[in-house]
Amino acid sequence: MTKFNEIKISLAELAESRGISTHELNEEWNINYRVNLDEDFERLTALLSNYMRIHRLALKQNDLLAARSALVNARVIAHSLCSFFEDIKDDLILAAQSGLNRTDNRELDWPPLLDKYDFDEKYRNNQE
Repeated sequence: MTKFNEIKISLAELAESRGISTHELNEEWNINYRVNLDEDFERLTALLSNYMRIHRLALKQNDLLAARSALVNARVIAHSLCSFFEDIKDDLILAAQSGLNRTDNRELDWPPLLDKYDFDEKYRNNQE
């Protein structure tokens, strides 16, 4: 079971707590906050798998045009998967930026990052 939607929800909650509206999130950030990311990922991987199945079947039947077309379609879906992960990466970068806070509450500003940070034991192996 994938949990990409949990990443989306966490980022949306963080943005909202820092004064970023849902409209702004949907317009200026990268993830599509209107869709279920788990379903989107499953859809894309199913399409990729199907095109590769078609490719293998076409090769067995010596249908090189169908085999090649399936590879091209698989490449398009693979590119969509790359974009899927790049959008997550880019929004994580946006969320970690020091200027994320758009409220008057300075207590919500991120503290400066340390060169090395070890997570406290209470955060390790927490399956919450």
